[in-house]
Amino acid sequence: MAAPSFASSQWIYDVFLSFRGEDTRLGFAAHLYEALCRRGVNTFFDDYEIRRGESISPTLVKAIEGSRCSITILSQNYASSTWCLEELVKILECRNTMGQLVLPIFYNVDPSVVRKHERTFGEALVKHEKTLKQDMNKVKNWSKALSEVANLAGWNSHKKPEPKFIREIVIEVLKKLFGLSPGDAKCLVEEDSPIQNTEVVPSPPSSTLHIAPGHFDYTEVDDIISQHYSQLVSEMLDSFYI
Repeated sequence: MAAPSFASSQWIYDVFLSFRGEDTRLGFAAHLYEALCRRGVNTFFDDYEIRRGESISPTLVKAIEGSRCSITILSQNYASSTWCLEELVKILECRNTMGQLVLPIFYNVDPSVVRKHERTFGEALVKHEKTLKQDMNKVKNWSKALSEVANLAGWNSHKKPEPKFIREIVIEVLKKLFGLSPGDAKCLVEEDSPIQNTEVVPSPPSSTLHIAPGHFDYTEVDDIISQHYSQLVSEMLDSFYI
């Protein structure tokens, strides 16, 4: 199927982070966010600690739809949050309709536990079924979404030191989003160097890659971004050895 056409202003963020606040907000999720931003990856991080109701806010919907990639941090209590589950459903909808890249992180949980709805994931779904008896279709959608995301290629934190694990994730994000070679991406991360003064990786609120008005094939736009990003990386890497 041909890639859909998008305007260059389609993407507000490079990455949307979906996580369970009580599990990772002050730890892993915050550290990953900081690591991505330090390398120039424009990342959405919801810093509201208290969420009310079952539906996610219009702000979150817009952020998900405007992100090139979503990273879901599937921790032990992820499924206990209806907001997290609604985010996940929306994320997978964008993956299936817009081609958004979705990368799951299995943080202190095994992918099979998520896929088979075992332990805390199964317990959470049972609880949701009891409280949402009048809307079982919603629970079924959450259950389906958990199984779907668990089948995607991602990362497992099992027995990995957090700093090394985060570096591994950032390297892969730079490769997948901006077409960097493994060597260039690793060098950026190892040197702890951001991309300076780049129009390719936007920094909020206004830095963007300016492309002439009109609609482009998504693949074409992605190629343009990759070329610019790779050129900037090469220049920066050359400066290391001067």
